[in-house]
Amino acid sequence: PALLLFTQSLSILLVLPLLPASNSGERRKLITLFLLCYAVWYTALFDFHFDHLALPLTALFYWANRQGRFSLAVGAALALAPIKEPFALVTSMMGLYLILRHRQTLRGLFLFFFGAFYFYVAVYYIIPFFTPAYLTPGQGSAFGHLGAGIPEILLYPFLHFAEFLNLLFVKGKMIYLLAPLSAFGIIAVFFAPLELLPAIPLMAIALLSNYGSYYNIHFHYGA
Repeated sequence: PALLLFTQSLSILLVLPLLPASNSGERRKLITLFLLCYAVWYTALFDFHFDHLALPLTALFYWANRQGRFSLAVGAALALAPIKEPFALVTSMMGLYLILRHRQTLRGLFLFFFGAFYFYVAVYYIIPFFTPAYLTPGQGSAFGHLGAGIPEILLYPFLHFAEFLNLLFVKGKMIYLLAPLSAFGIIAVFFAPLELLPAIPLMAIALLSNYGSYYNIHFHYGA
């Protein structure tokens, strides 16, 4: 177990050389902010999860975009999907990011539809095949209150707006939302909101869920 946690931490540190910085002073500040982010700590130390691979791959996606290496960015986004089914939705949002931020329409559309397709196949076919007791999003306790399937879940905020707001304004969820933003996100919210686009699916899953671990800051989901 200790070796797994060690390699997990090393993988997370691959983010550091990919952080955006125009000079060494700026890089030191960003590295400090990254290492002080509580979500990074829990991802590194809370058991071994393949989720940690999302950090260097996401950093690589943004780095490749800044360098104009869009094929590499697509590769990083595609590599996210097999980590865990929710990351396939991140792949989709990275596709939208490519379209809106860099006008890479074909690459963006490919990522968007690939991520959505991968998520659907994984949730309704692959996982149930290998895990007979698995409950789809509309069947489980985490999201069953939103609807019987993905279409109903997506429409829930629009058809039940008051209930949707009540679902969001829970103390634990507000802490979950604000704590990660305290490191990097609060800057992006005001100055570069598009940079947060790939984070929307994972944040939505946590905020809409009835499963406390998804929005508990003491688990690995926050990173």
